[in-house]
Amino acid sequence: MNLNYITGVFSAGKSYLRLKGANITSSLSLYKAYARAALSYALNHGGFVTVGQFLDRDLIVIGEGGILYYVRARTDDLTHVATTAKPYTRRWFRPRLGDVVVDVGASIGRFSLAAARAGASVVAVEPNPETFKVLAANVKLNGFRNVRLCTRKRGSNVFNNTKVIPDGF
Repeated sequence: MNLNYITGVFSAGKSYLRLKGANITSSLSLYKAYARAALSYALNHGGFVTVGQFLDRDLIVIGEGGILYYVRARTDDLTHVATTAKPYTRRWFRPRLGDVVVDVGASIGRFSLAAARAGASVVAVEPNPETFKVLAANVKLNGFRNVRLCTRKRGSNVFNNTKVIPDGF
């Protein structure tokens, strides 16, 4: 292993450890996943993809800036919340009050929610129906009214523009 790789692993670890569970149960599940990931890493010499694959249940975490995120177990949602995802975008992404941000491929909302928190008007586009549900839940969880959600209609390439966050999540 080279020094850059080791430095990257420690940097990623710090990003994950900045996340907090929204309650004690979520915190315990989160730290249990961290322990499993560290053990897997040590035993398999880095042979895992994401810490989120070790989450045993869906939970709500508190990310950077106090933004709440619903993350699904055994997915890469947690990676999107930790500041390890898209480091080059994070360097220049500085939305301000009054900006208009269009987030195409919004995933669970990492950049959309940060822009909304800063006071920007946001259009978040996510074509994957399951991921769109999580994005909608995250917008609703934070009470943002300055986010317009768009997804494509099932079996179509036409996008549906919605102002209202879908219920039933």
